[in-house]
Amino acid sequence: MKKKLILIVLTVIIAAMSAISVFADMPEYSVKLRIEGKNGNLFFDEVSTNNSLNFTIPNMIMLADSRSDELSVKGLDIGYITEINGDGIGVTEKGQDIYVIRVNGEYVPYSEIDSYSLKNGDEILVYYSDEFGDGMIFPMVDTSKLVSDRYIRFFYEKPSEDGKSFSNESVVGATVNWYCGDAMFTYTTDAKGGVYLEKAAFVGGKHKVELNLVREDGTPALLRLAPDYTIEVPVDVGDSHDVYIAFAAAVASLCGMICLALSLKKFLGVRN
Repeated sequence: MKKKLILIVLTVIIAAMSAISVFADMPEYSVKLRIEGKNGNLFFDEVSTNNSLNFTIPNMIMLADSRSDELSVKGLDIGYITEINGDGIGVTEKGQDIYVIRVNGEYVPYSEIDSYSLKNGDEILVYYSDEFGDGMIFPMVDTSKLVSDRYIRFFYEKPSEDGKSFSNESVVGATVNWYCGDAMFTYTTDAKGGVYLEKAAFVGGKHKVELNLVREDGTPALLRLAPDYTIEVPVDVGDSHDVYIAFAAAVASLCGMICLALSLKKFLGVRN
């Protein structure tokens, strides 16, 4: 009897270990998911699953929702996103605010999100937009004059009425945040869609850049740059952070010496 019991226990253990091994060997399916809400980025991370049946656009978005306490997506159970983090879709004078879905830059209508064939490493983008009313700007960045003039230009491709050609249009009046270490420099794009960086911001290394433009009703007029978007200033062109640190230290040391000299002069004057 004891032998039979031991045999049963061993069988269960082996079966459990085999099951664990099978699950461990299952391939992982993952996508890069980015969600841009009405007022800012809401999610930017990789989402993975070991179940190929879960590897659909709606399921990957819902997986992100279930794993993040800071994300709440509603509506996918009825076929389309109705609300994210309290911001719902709605009708406007020119169209309708909706959450648009793109995969690797390609627009995917809600009627196709369940059947869309995802591939490992695909990039899913969800963003709040009045894209089919006022339209949506997809900005591009021109850094050809960054080194020579400390100038960065933002533009977008506007299709002609027949859709056969494109013209480069400037992103005018947008807010640009340029990060330099812990400091942030804020600019507004000019009539050519560009900004001139001040010398203190022109530091060698990679700099995080944010771009934002909203309409009067508060809806985004352009797609924000990805949260990890950076622009690099060549170290041999822009001053390095170490230069500024050394300069600041030298100034502080000089000020200290001057204060000490003045104090000593005053002390000697009093004694005389």
